[in-house]
Amino acid sequence: MKYKNGHVSERTPNRLDFDSLAVRLLSRFSWLILLTGALATPLLIYWAALAVGTNSNRIADWLPANLPESVELKQFDDWFGDGHFVIVSWDGCQIDLNALPEESRSDDPRLERFAATLIERDAAENTHFIKKVVTSRSLLRTLTDEPMNLPASRAVERLTGSAIGPDGQGCAIVFLYDFPTEKLRQAIGFWTPRWIDRIAGSPDKSQGLLFRTLVTCEIPLESAHLGGPPVDNLAINEEGQRTLIRLAIAAGGLGLVLSWWSLRSIRLTVIVFLCGILSTCGATAAIWITGCHADAIVLAMPSLIYVLTISGAIHLVNYYRVAAEETGTRTAAARAMAMGMKPAALCSATTALGLLSLLASDLTPIRRFGSFSALGMGLMLIALFVLLPAALQFFGRHDGFERSSKHLDPETKAGMRSSTKSHRWKTAWVRRMIRHHRGIGLATAIGLIVLSFGLPRIQTSVDLLKLFDGKTRILADYHWLEENLGNLVPLEVLIRFDGRHLGDSSSSAQNQTLTMLDRAKVVEGVRNAIDHQFGMHGQQLISTSMSAIAFIPELPTHNKGISGVVRYRILNSKLQTGRQALIESGYLAMDLESQDELWRISLRAAAFKDVDFGLLAKDIRNVIAPMIAQANVEFNSGKDSASDRPAVSVIHTGAIPIIYKAQRELLDGLIESTLWSFLTITPLLMWVTRGLASGLVAMIPNLLPVLAVFGSMGWLGIPIDIGCMMTASIALGVAVDDTIHFLHWYRHCQTTQPDRNSAIEAAFLGCCNPTLQAAVINGLGLSVFLLSTFVPTRQFGLLMLVILSCGAVAELVLLPAILASPLGKAFDLHGGKPTSQRAVAEFQHHHQQHNNSDATETNDHTVLVHPRGDNISKPVHHCVADQTTPKDTHDLSRSLTNAHATYPTR
Repeated sequence: MKYKNGHVSERTPNRLDFDSLAVRLLSRFSWLILLTGALATPLLIYWAALAVGTNSNRIADWLPANLPESVELKQFDDWFGDGHFVIVSWDGCQIDLNALPEESRSDDPRLERFAATLIERDAAENTHFIKKVVTSRSLLRTLTDEPMNLPASRAVERLTGSAIGPDGQGCAIVFLYDFPTEKLRQAIGFWTPRWIDRIAGSPDKSQGLLFRTLVTCEIPLESAHLGGPPVDNLAINEEGQRTLIRLAIAAGGLGLVLSWWSLRSIRLTVIVFLCGILSTCGATAAIWITGCHADAIVLAMPSLIYVLTISGAIHLVNYYRVAAEETGTRTAAARAMAMGMKPAALCSATTALGLLSLLASDLTPIRRFGSFSALGMGLMLIALFVLLPAALQFFGRHDGFERSSKHLDPETKAGMRSSTKSHRWKTAWVRRMIRHHRGIGLATAIGLIVLSFGLPRIQTSVDLLKLFDGKTRILADYHWLEENLGNLVPLEVLIRFDGRHLGDSSSSAQNQTLTMLDRAKVVEGVRNAIDHQFGMHGQQLISTSMSAIAFIPELPTHNKGISGVVRYRILNSKLQTGRQALIESGYLAMDLESQDELWRISLRAAAFKDVDFGLLAKDIRNVIAPMIAQANVEFNSGKDSASDRPAVSVIHTGAIPIIYKAQRELLDGLIESTLWSFLTITPLLMWVTRGLASGLVAMIPNLLPVLAVFGSMGWLGIPIDIGCMMTASIALGVAVDDTIHFLHWYRHCQTTQPDRNSAIEAAFLGCCNPTLQAAVINGLGLSVFLLSTFVPTRQFGLLMLVILSCGAVAELVLLPAILASPLGKAFDLHGGKPTSQRAVAEFQHHHQQHNNSDATETNDHTVLVHPRGDNISKPVHHCVADQTTPKDTHDLSRSLTNAHATYPTR
């Protein structure tokens, strides 16, 4: 039905033709659709399981491969190849610092046995995971034996804070080959619950190579402590899968409860549940089908799609019930599909646009989450408008889903009894919003201005260890390792010497030739400066650095005089002779392409001292830069005239530069994705509201929650992590749905009400219950994310919950005030004039009759049944069409119900 000049007209022939066609198609092919869905389900579940099995997480892969930081980290791996290391220690792994290397009987014997057994088992099983294993004692032997011959005390001093703890705590450093992170479980292992070990029968069947070796060497897994980049990646893998399982169980149970509570039908509950499962499995399977791999962030996507599908399916089933009550089950599925098609498409479009705006970020997990979630929204529409109608059509014929009048009458009567009180407070509330629209607008403007000043104060965080819940094993291990051994967050400083300036001659006259000893002196100077400024005797931000200098004798301070020159040449000759040993140590490398020589200074920063890694990296650069410049001046190299390359340069790489870059990209991505979400959703609102100005004004209540929440986070100093970043654009896309719903009602009520305020009031009465119910459904759905132990997923759910709750408040407070203000003229039909003079005349005539009637009649209400089963009471004296006959009143009720179907289904 349509409204023309305040009257009800029958539906157009086009609408009738569409309904008839849909009825014929569903009647004929519903069984085929269901059969196709049943056959596709096992395949989708299998592909989804394969997608989950590809779960792989590496912080280094979060940034695009073409960024300078990513290129430098890749080059570092190519040059040195031992960035994949695992530090292993345990309670009681002690080294006797007073004993000579050959008298190390008081050392924990399990340390050397563990190293030997690990290498032997890797070779025996032909797994090729282990590159080499060094222990604290083996490193001491290297420094005290030929050709180093360092005193034991000096050797211990060089290794303290990196391979030896201050109290003699020892460790094993396991260097791994570069293999896919999916194999980390096989190489290392995982912390399994005891019931899994009992099912497996023994640790050999449930653990990886490293953990099995610990058990073989009689080292309890409970007392072992592991750290290093591979352990970080493995922990993220574990948390991602643990989160998936928790969310799947919680979301699945919640979906069943919500479906039963809303529908009170086992068969309908099962249908809705299966629609959610199919759309979720389809979205997850797309990861494997497209050749991508899952990660800890994208594994939160299935639960999001499931919750949205359940919510949308519940709404459509309620449309089906309303249609079944009016026309019977034969045409109900087609009518429900027709009523829900437009709002569902609008809802999915706005949500998908919010998700697709995440592609503006350079962080790979965020882009992957946005793309596959947007794809999931499309699959959700297929489930809602193909599978669900087919199931309702097929099973509805056998189950009498329509409710008889005998069943409806008590509910309607109960609704009528309860609607008076509910109607009164709603009416009082909206009238208060209309009356105080100036104060609300002023308070909103002031609040936005104040909170907007918090936006520049926003801080981002990509701290690896803050990705985990405080009770996770990896945090306990890192705390233990930092207290007993040293810091673990890696930063690599590479001193690069131009290959054309390298020479073996020790003659100081050859100013442009850098001997081995010259290069070692430059590296030692840089290393000492870093340790002095940031090490244990400075700001205590890093442990004692490690470099090739630790594996060579003491360097002379000068080479003056005959004895100095002789010492200089002898030491330079020794360095040349032992060059291969330095390369094997992992702290010296050659670039085979340019023949440049690279000396590595390995730094380890503190993980639990709230270190600003970006500031630390900047300070280290500032300390090193003058020394490198001075080295170029001293060697009189300047710049090579042909290639403009200095003889000595520096490269900063490792986890800290990657983390710092990711933090900057996180902030840039937040700004860009929110902007793109605004730029794509606003035109859609302009189309819905049929005006440029009205579309812009309609975005105000949707932007308010985002600006308020993120501005507050800026003022409070709450950092934004990867989970928080995704919420702004997604919440904007979801929150717009309520605005579309309200404005649809408002536009409809403008055709039946004599003035703007009456239209606002009528629209509010129609939207209040659906908006609050949608907030409850979304709130309960998003609350399952709070069960995650993976912090970004938990933050995502929490912030989405807060923003959408604020959005519901904005829809019920700010939007009515905006419509009552001068800004509301942008939404008026025909320049703000009533649609017909007859509507005003009829309203005035009815209002005059109402004033002359009995006072008790003022409480009469027309109760409309909402498609979800809500009772929407409308006062008689607010509806022009109430002057019609009973049949016309029934037609009006049906038309308002159809108008209410413009409520977006999520």
